[in-house]
Amino acid sequence: MHQEIELKLFIPTQVKHLLIELFNDWPNSITEPQQYLTNYYYDTPSLSLAKLDCGFRVRAWNNQFEQTIKTAGNVSGGLHSRPEFNVAIKDNHPNLLLFPHNIWPSDCDVSQLNRNLVCLFETNFKRSTWRVTFNNSIIEVALDYGEVIAHEQHEPICELELELVSGQVADIIELACKISQHCPIKLGLHSKAVRGYLLSQKVPIKRYLSQAMNLNNLMAQPCASHYAQILRYWQHIELDLLQIHQLLANATQSQQSQLANELGLRWQWLLKCLNEIQQHLSSVTSCSTVVSKGLLLSEQLKSYLSQDITALTADDIQAHYQQLWQQPYYGQLQLQLLSLSH
Repeated sequence: MHQEIELKLFIPTQVKHLLIELFNDWPNSITEPQQYLTNYYYDTPSLSLAKLDCGFRVRAWNNQFEQTIKTAGNVSGGLHSRPEFNVAIKDNHPNLLLFPHNIWPSDCDVSQLNRNLVCLFETNFKRSTWRVTFNNSIIEVALDYGEVIAHEQHEPICELELELVSGQVADIIELACKISQHCPIKLGLHSKAVRGYLLSQKVPIKRYLSQAMNLNNLMAQPCASHYAQILRYWQHIELDLLQIHQLLANATQSQQSQLANELGLRWQWLLKCLNEIQQHLSSVTSCSTVVSKGLLLSEQLKSYLSQDITALTADDIQAHYQQLWQQPYYGQLQLQLLSLSH
């Protein structure tokens, strides 16, 4: 078993070449050969694995095959920590029986699960990889760009994963902060697998914010857990925006009008979230560099959000949000919150 700890960053597709140049020239780094990875994600028609909070894929590259299952773990901001089990196989036919028996619940019929597996979607992408020595840590940096494919639906992939090989989690966050000075980023709450499930519409479109924390219930005195909650609330808004974007693809004119209202509402929620961030940061008695920068970044983002969008269509609002998260201060503020929560 491998305990994976990584920070996932989403980046605009137009800056991927800038990142490749950046890490090719990065001090104390080793460039690995580029790979093209084909990934098949499996589950049963009733989504038995998803209900167990497991992600299961078969990966193919250079005539090699490996199946991987990731079991339940933790996601904090963009930091993902999940147990991961890998088994080399001969072809792209999956076999759950090859994994250790103790990873399954005692009442789970793994043989039955195995018989019912179907391929739900694919994620196919090129991966550029560097092994970076940063402070006292070794970090594997992987730039993935390609697409998620679910039947006739396609969605682009362009993301940077910083995986801790050895060292401190704080060094991953610090490295991400340095990257954000060169290109726009935002923290990645949802994995490629989650995006594939959503794109395949094998899970119901739901409003994640119904499960999110209530900002009004936060205690007045800020602490690390509060920053983590606010960041999670922010990322739930992003998940809503992603799902509404997928609904727009096949929406009628009347549905587009309704979706525009929903997008406008989430715009207001994000503004409320920023007000809460500023309130918490302003109440900190010892004004550190992180806090001071957080206040400045939140003010810049708040100024952008204050623009009037009431007359815009759903597509226009969606484009407006794409422009928003590609502002440097968007991801930099998320990283400040992530730093304060750890």
